[in-house]
Amino acid sequence: VIAERLKSIVAEHEGGVILIVGPPESGVTTTALCCARAVDSYLFQCYAVGDLGTREILNVPNFEEKEGDGVDGTIERVRRNEGNLIYFSDFADPERTKTIVENSQTVSMMSEMYAKDAADGIVKFVEHLGNPGLVAEQLRCVVSHKLVRKLCPKCREAFRPSPRLLMQMGLPDDTATLYRKAPPPDDEDDDYDSCRACNDSGFRARVAVFEMINVTEGMKNVIASGGGVPEIRAQAKEDKALTFQKDALRLIADGTTGLEELQRVFSG
Repeated sequence: VIAERLKSIVAEHEGGVILIVGPPESGVTTTALCCARAVDSYLFQCYAVGDLGTREILNVPNFEEKEGDGVDGTIERVRRNEGNLIYFSDFADPERTKTIVENSQTVSMMSEMYAKDAADGIVKFVEHLGNPGLVAEQLRCVVSHKLVRKLCPKCREAFRPSPRLLMQMGLPDDTATLYRKAPPPDDEDDDYDSCRACNDSGFRARVAVFEMINVTEGMKNVIASGGGVPEIRAQAKEDKALTFQKDALRLIADGTTGLEELQRVFSG
């Protein structure tokens, strides 16, 4: 879903900013690079600018910043190379970021920032630039993620959900089976066979759930007027934006994770 929406944003808009946000040490850079890879490099010419360290983006060449060019000169060189999207390694410096955003009328820009979630990311981006009007005009969407643990496929326990639970979760009422972590063994159960696949933890690996706020006309008005997180979330709800809870339902429905895990992740 995220990949298709990102493709449509680059295809339908001339320029603009795509912002990827997440808390520190949460894998936000990995998510940002995945979002950059999601843009079809066969249809759109994409370049990376900045220090990616040991990472690389498949089919996205790194565009060297020449000494003396500055960021605006680098962007102009990308334009001359018919670039459609530029991935910048970070939006850390406000003045550099402002120059990038001001030059995003004809080339799409993508980068990352630290924020709690997408709504918080918009507020922090406005604070970073100090110009709500510029953000409202040039921001196209904000993507955020959270990591949830995957149930161990070897020892997860199937159960039949009640109609009330399905209604509370927003799942189809004909959902016959959900999954949860297997309960701990009874102390007196001598026949219990421990799960070597997950060392009896009940979980193996993690998977991301996403949210995405598109900057609609209504959202532009909220941002330009200096709206805070509650106002942004209210507008996102009105716009039927992709939320963590909506995206998480697919993982519940196919047994990738369980309700208890989502409650743990979102309880904060």
